[in-house]
This record gives sequence, structure tokens and C-alpha cells, in this order.
Amino acid sequence: MRRDLLSRNIKSARASALATQEEIAHKAGLQTAVYSRIERAEVAPRLDTLVKISNALDVPIGDLVFGVDGRLT
Repeated sequence: MRRDLLSRNIKSARASALATQEEIAHKAGLQTAVYSRIERAEVAPRLDTLVKISNALDVPIGDLVFGVDGRLT
């Protein structure tokens, strides 16, 4: 999985939700700094963390991993 693509998809989903990093981090049970590092592609989230982010954003995990169109770019 390309970390930059994942990060871009997470950031895009958050922007679509009109939410701040702090709001999504709180919903996902993460520290804001950790969530921010994931969005900046500094770290790759573990699967359980990705599930939490997906749930917090209310989007399918596949949309975060593959993008909305389902294609790796």
C-alpha cells in the first residue's frame, strides 16, 4: 500500500466531512499528533488504526486504501 495515496485519501475524506484533524482523531480514539502524522504520510497506520479512522470518517475502508474509484493510482 502506498502511504502517500492512503494519506491523501484520508485527508480528502476528512475534508469532505468538513471535520478537523482534532475531531477525527478524537472520534477514532487517537492522539491528534498521531493522526496528523498519518495524514502527512510520515507513518503508516496499523490495520486496527485504519479501521478506527474509517469508522470515524464514516467511509468504507476500501475508499481510504484504494480511493473512491477503487483504482490504485
